[in-house]
Amino acid sequence: MNPVELETHTGQKFSENDPRRVRFQNVTGKVVNQRFAIDLVAADPIVVTELRTVVSSGGGPLGHPKVYINVDKNQVHVCDYSGRRFIKKKFYDEAVHGKSITYEQYLEQVNRFEQSNVV
Repeated sequence: MNPVELETHTGQKFSENDPRRVRFQNVTGKVVNQRFAIDLVAADPIVVTELRTVVSSGGGPLGHPKVYINVDKNQVHVCDYSGRRFIKKKFYDEAVHGKSITYEQYLEQVNRFEQSNVV
């Protein structure tokens, strides 16, 4: 009896005769993490700022480098490393963009994370 094959967030599912299925023999089946990163990033509140440029930081040596993002345009700006979303305050609409935190709250989060990971 073959276990039910779970589908990944990309929709990957092997057919019965696909040779890649061999790696799932003698195991309880393909293990799929149900907490997809794309969903976790989307659940993260958007960062609202009055500044023209913000810094996205991944938390020191264990994170990503500082990235400077210009938020002047009327759109959501996404950090290419962390996926964190930023928007200028005058363009923010809670009904459209969802929950938010201020840029100051974001900086506090990053600073707490950096301090807890000091080696």
